[in-house]
Amino acid sequence: MVKGAEPIKVLLKERGLRVTGPRVAVLAYLATTDRHPTAEEVESAVNSGGPVLSRASVYNVLHSLVKAGLATGLSVDDGPARYDARIGLHHHLVCRSCGRVEDVAWEDFGVA
Repeated sequence: MVKGAEPIKVLLKERGLRVTGPRVAVLAYLATTDRHPTAEEVESAVNSGGPVLSRASVYNVLHSLVKAGLATGLSVDDGPARYDARIGLHHHLVCRSCGRVEDVAWEDFGVA
């Protein structure tokens, strides 16, 4: 995933999405974290400098990014959905103790 506002704006346009501040902010955050955050965590991170986006706006942006193929949503057990801007083939390992989700390269499992 590319980082920085301009490449993100280009990606949004290429996928047919209107470039908006909320979309740029959410995708920029997802592109710079490996935490697989929940919508609530995305909201908190994006609003860390002061309230900017409502939770509903964050959910709407995440839904549009997933639908456009710029992010993926994943479910871990019965917990809230988590989001990932890494859209290439890869696996997710989930820690049974703390719930942390980590990316693992597709090739590391010997899957062709």
